Amino acid sequence: MLDFKKIRRRIYYYGAYVFSKLVLILPYKFSVGFLSSFFGRIAYYVAIDGARSARKNLKKCFPEKSNEDIKRMVKKYFLLK
Repeated sequence: MLDFKKIRRRIYYYGAYVFSKLVLILPYKFSVGFLSSFFGRIAYYVAIDGARSARKNLKKCFPEKSNEDIKRMVKKYFLLK
């Protein structure tokens, strides 16, 4: 039986490997400035499990925060800004 979670992780791994090799040949300011925010936005929507886990953990740590504040914190984490 196919384990889609393992397949998805393998695709993420090889995608990240190829991407990291490509980034090494790009100028530093471009790769850090533009690409990091661009792929951070993509990662927020692709890495659903990671975002869900971050929201769950932040909700436990900050029960007084609203869901919108928690969502904003998770997005800020993925963008690293």
